[in-house]
Amino acid sequence: MESMRISCCREIKQYYNGWKFLKALDCSTQSLNQECYKILYSVQKGFPKWARILPEVKNIQRAEYKLNNQLNEIIPIIEENGRESAKFEYRAYLDYLLSKFGLLNIVQDNATDVPVVVAVTFDGGAISKFVSHVTAGFKLVDPRCINPLTGELLFGDSESSKVQSHIHCFPIKIVMAKDTKQLYRTEFSDLFLFLREYEREHGFRVKFSFPQDMSSIWKTTGRGGTAKVKTFPCYCCGVTTATLVAPQPKNKCFRGARCLQPKCYHHDMLTQDTFDSWAEQKILLETQYPYLVDRPVELNRSQAILSSVDELRDETNPFDINFCPRTVQQGREFDEFMSQELVL
Repeated sequence: MESMRISCCREIKQYYNGWKFLKALDCSTQSLNQECYKILYSVQKGFPKWARILPEVKNIQRAEYKLNNQLNEIIPIIEENGRESAKFEYRAYLDYLLSKFGLLNIVQDNATDVPVVVAVTFDGGAISKFVSHVTAGFKLVDPRCINPLTGELLFGDSESSKVQSHIHCFPIKIVMAKDTKQLYRTEFSDLFLFLREYEREHGFRVKFSFPQDMSSIWKTTGRGGTAKVKTFPCYCCGVTTATLVAPQPKNKCFRGARCLQPKCYHHDMLTQDTFDSWAEQKILLETQYPYLVDRPVELNRSQAILSSVDELRDETNPFDINFCPRTVQQGREFDEFMSQELVL
């Protein structure tokens, strides 16, 4: 009887291996992790060894190591800056995701007229009092996504079914640093360059959108910022800190009857009046400075391209009025630069 019981338990244990539990942990829609499993496994401690059906925690961890090593061969993780940042290889990672969700063939098909939409998101957070991180990732939002587990449409026939974020959100790069504008220019500039090249390589049959919160948009675009700190707090319009708190005429509010506030503070981002005003200013400038109408090539080359007014506050920028040469060589170069500008 005892041998029969042991044989039966061994037969049952074949269906309770570490790989199946690892898959359940990864695909769970709830907060199911190893700590939860350890508590569940502890229930078996009082059972005889042959009666313990659930696999040991070390078996699940062994399966995790094997899975991680195999995936690292397909898409390796690249560590940078002394492990201060890490990323996946952009192209291999994105191609792999699109292929698994049934979108790569659509992107590569020249007959595709509706581009595949992929959201690119950034977010930062504090890990501890003195340690922060910023993570970039892909979010597959195209209604043509196929669920790799079921083979059905990820967002259903309605194209709006609710889906847990861990199913279609994937990190691509993480940097252990404070969330600042400069960080996006130094650490994520290669990602932005790759996204632009990837769109062009595939004939714009794939489009990248950036549905982030306002703070992240300020940093990624280099425009806008906190009111009373930045001259232009909005990243998409010309409202200034001075005019931001000024009530607007109720009869000009773009919300119309929907604006129920006694004082209206709604500002149009871009209106026809704004374009007309810019056109008038352009004509006045060309009248006052005729050489602007037909600018020489040298003048075009000498102009700085700024993404925001706040970039002017830089003592290391030779275009800034507060520029201070740090070395003799910088002083000589700045002297030649100013001589050329004065001649123009």
